[in-house]
Parts: sequence; structure tokens; C-alpha cells
Amino acid sequence: MRLSPVGTLVTLLGAVVGIVIWVVAYFGLPNDITHRDLAKNPKLATSVTSTGSETTTGSAAGNATGGAPAAAQPAWYHLGKSPHTLVIALTAAATPDKQGLNFNGYSDGQLKITVPLGWKVDVAFSNKDPNIPHSVAFVAYKDRAAMQLPQLAFPGAASPNPAVGITAAGGTQHFSFTADKAGRYALMCAVPGHAMNGMWDEFDVSASAKVPAITTGGTTVEVGSSAFQK
Repeated sequence: MRLSPVGTLVTLLGAVVGIVIWVVAYFGLPNDITHRDLAKNPKLATSVTSTGSETTTGSAAGNATGGAPAAAQPAWYHLGKSPHTLVIALTAAATPDKQGLNFNGYSDGQLKITVPLGWKVDVAFSNKDPNIPHSVAFVAYKDRAAMQLPQLAFPGAASPNPAVGITAAGGTQHFSFTADKAGRYALMCAVPGHAMNGMWDEFDVSASAKVPAITTGGTTVEVGSSAFQK
């Protein structure tokens, strides 16, 4: 039986649709449905690598193993142009969490910044809250929740006039210090009452670390990769 041109076209379209449905079902359905070996489909595998006591997943795992990262490193930290320099941008009230009592969305020690002993830290501090002032100061860990500004852990390790702070109208404040004493420290808001309500995070100076590292949610990302230098 000879098909008309329209019939031939319909038949071909039906065959193409059938092939597409088979491919989608084969590669898209879970492994227990298609009975395929997961290792043969790398797109469905999740990359997880162990880095000492921490586990790095997702984009961090790609960087640790030399593969392409799934996402770019957050823009708030990177290596400085000068050797042995870490640049960090700390934003108070970055999110509504804890009524804005956070740095870059982290509070109560959820964020840990680790730098090697002797490194310089360049800080750019700003506040998104238009009404409530905030500041940042690096202090001893035992003073992380102090009611008022305690002694600074390092000379110059605070935003200007930290007991008063700035609102969003204050723009960005810059300061630098050298982490010249190994130990466990904290960064806290020195406006009275803020740190004791959770506006603090951890800052460690390590005598054994070779590069800075950022830890959030149990995941540690080293900042030493040349791909991250800006």
C-alpha cells in the first residue's frame, strides 16, 4: 500500500516521538526502574570528596579534585593581590535571619574563617539595615557574646567606631590587620547587646594551615586555589 506524502510524514513523526520517549525514559528514570548501573551514567552521580575531617560536596568537591566547579565561589572572599592576604567582605543584616543580627547571613558561629598565622586580612564592612547600626570587631573567642566591646584580638581589627556602628547609609568601611597570634577568635558586632543575641561568628588563626579556608554547615572550602584569585 502506497502512503500519501501526509501519511509518510505522520509515520516519520511517530517514529521520532517514540525514539525521544525511549531516550528520556532510559536516561531520566531512577536506577531501580531502568536497571542500569549508576556508574555508567555520570550525570546522575554526586561528587563527594573527603578533605581531612571535613567533607566537601558539590562545587567545592569539583575544585578539590581538579574538576570544573558547579558554581562560582561566593564573591565575598578571595585572595588579595599581595602575597599572604585574604580579602573578605562582611555584610551585616545581609538576610532577615535573627532579625538581621548576622554577618553574610551567618550568626551564632555558623561561619568559621580560618587564616594561616601571619597572614594579613583586608576587611570591607557594610550594613544593609537602614535603621539599626552594626559594626564588626575581631576579639578573643571567650568574648564573642560580650555585652560591650572587649579588647581587640589584633591591633586595628575592627570597623571604625565599633561601639556606635553604621547603618546602610554609612556605605562601606575598610580596615586591615595581621593575624599574628595563633588561636581561636571571633568576629562580633560591637554595638551593645547585638553579640549577646547571636551576632558573632568564628575566626581562627592556624599555625599549620597553608591557605585560608571558609567553613559553613560542616563544609570547608580552601581559598588557596589559583582559580579563585581575583
